Amino acid sequence: MFFTPFSNPFSTTSNKILGVFFFEKDPHESLEETFTSLDIYDECFRSKEDAISFLLDHGFLRASIPCDRCLNLTHPYVMTISTTHPSDPAKKKKIYRCRNKSCRSKTSLKKGFRFGIVSVDYNKILRAIYCWIYNFHIYQAIDLCKISKNIYPKIKDLIMETIGEQIEEMNMIGGEGIKVRFDETAICNGVIISDSSNAYDEIPRITWIIGGVVEGNFREFVLEILPNRKASTIEDFMRRIIHPETICITYGYPSYPLAVRNFGSEHYVVNHSQGFITSDGVHTNNIEAMWSHFKTEYRSRCGLNHERIPLFLKEFSWKKKNIVNCDLKP
Repeated sequence: MFFTPFSNPFSTTSNKILGVFFFEKDPHESLEETFTSLDIYDECFRSKEDAISFLLDHGFLRASIPCDRCLNLTHPYVMTISTTHPSDPAKKKKIYRCRNKSCRSKTSLKKGFRFGIVSVDYNKILRAIYCWIYNFHIYQAIDLCKISKNIYPKIKDLIMETIGEQIEEMNMIGGEGIKVRFDETAICNGVIISDSSNAYDEIPRITWIIGGVVEGNFREFVLEILPNRKASTIEDFMRRIIHPETICITYGYPSYPLAVRNFGSEHYVVNHSQGFITSDGVHTNNIEAMWSHFKTEYRSRCGLNHERIPLFLKEFSWKKKNIVNCDLKP
C-alpha cells in the first residue's frame, strides 16, 4: 500500500505526535507545512546544505549543544554552528564550535542530530524518513535514498524508537455495551500460518498475535503477542486491554468462551464453519480486514527475523491508527 505524496496522510493525533518527534516544536503544528507539503524533488532531499538548513529551520537539528570540555566551569559554554573554510567550496563545512575563546573545541553536527549515529548524508536521511512516512517498499526506499540495505532498517528503528518515547501507555478499549471483535493469527519461521485456528501452541518458534477491534471504530484496536492461546492467557489479555462489560465477539475457538466467561462479559460467537454472519447480523469482518492488511504488510517485507516481529507489530499498529489513508474498513 502506498500513499500519494500530494495529500496529508496523517490524522490529527499523529500530527501532534510526529510534530513533536520530528521538529520539537509546538505539538499543535501540522505536518502539512513540513513533510507532507514537500515533493521528493525538493532541494532538501537533493542537497546536503539545503537538508541542513531544513533540519535547522524545523528544529530537527539543534542550533546549539553543551560543550563537553566546558561543562565543569562556573558558567558552562555551549557550542554553536559555524562554517569552516567559508571561501573554499571544496572544504566548506558546518560544524559545532565552542563559544569559549579559551576552548574553541569543535565537533560534527551529527552530535546534535537524533539520527547522527547513522553514517549517511543529511539529505539521504530525510529521504529515508519520507519513504517511511509514505510506506515505500524497502527496495524502493534503498534505490531512492541511495543507501545500503542495512542502513534503511536502522533509520526505521530510530523512527520507531523515538515514536515509542512520544506515545503514551496503551489505552484500554471497549466499555459498557461496546462490541469488540477478537481473533488471532500466527507466524512461524518467518511465514504466516494460513490456517492458524488449527495450529498447535507448541510448534517451535511460533509467534501468536491476538487482536481486538472495536465495532464502528476501526482505528481503535489492540494487537499483542501472546505465548499461547490458552483460556487463562486470553483472559489475562482481556483484563489488560478491554473495559468491563464489553461485548466480546469471537469466531469460536475453544479458549474464548471460558476466557470471556471468567472475564464476566457478554459473548457472541460467529462459527465460520456455518457462515461469516449470524442471523442476528453479528460478524468478525473488522478484525478479518485488519488481518488482511497485516498479512499484506508482513509479506511485503519478504519475511522478518523472529526478534523483529514486535517492532513490526508496533510500526503496523501506529501507522494504522494514525495515518488516514490506511483504511481498515472491510
